[in-house]
Amino acid sequence: MYVCKTLIQNTCIEWVSHDNQGFMSFFSQLTFAEANQLLSLTALLFLNAWSWRFLSKQAER
Repeated sequence: MYVCKTLIQNTCIEWVSHDNQGFMSFFSQLTFAEANQLLSLTALLFLNAWSWRFLSKQAER
């Protein structure tokens, strides 16, 4: 399956092949640095959520 990557004036000028294997194929193609950054951002997201939960419980007291 091909999808349009670059569209100019309603005309596709660049077509690319699109794998329909799901998001796991995306993760398998990440470089070590990209995977490390994704893991770090995920950890920060959970830390942020935990912090807001902790602070809201402290405010209820």
